[in-house]
Amino acid sequence: MNLTELIPEHFERFFAFFGAGHNEGVVPARIKELARLKVAAIARYASATRQGLDEEIIGQIHLPEDERSLEPRDALAVRFAEKLTLDFRSVDRRFKAELAEHFSPAEIAELGLMIGQYIAMGRLLVFAGGDKAACEIYVPEY
Repeated sequence: MNLTELIPEHFERFFAFFGAGHNEGVVPARIKELARLKVAAIARYASATRQGLDEEIIGQIHLPEDERSLEPRDALAVRFAEKLTLDFRSVDRRFKAELAEHFSPAEIAELGLMIGQYIAMGRLLVFAGGDKAACEIYVPEY
């Protein structure tokens, strides 16, 4: 099943707007991607910033795991996201036990659900667009 065939007009409008805007034009995509990342860095959910999320903390997620200085729950959430994104099979008993030391079962379920949602939406857009350049996903090596 190709989602673009079910609601083609929706995806055509989306990809025509996003794809052309991001990948074509007079400004290189590299520069536009830098701008997009900056917008993501600035435009945080207000609820997260009110709870202390700032650029210093966010910068930690780009460091190798052994160089990060995050609170234990923050560090585990970042590791959980990495594991689910890069190799979900690496979420083994030991890691689950580590999560259970810092999160309630309901918190683990909610965090996993949200991480899965973030991953799924990105992958759905790739799947829905097939070979469209607008749907390319780059996963950096860690």
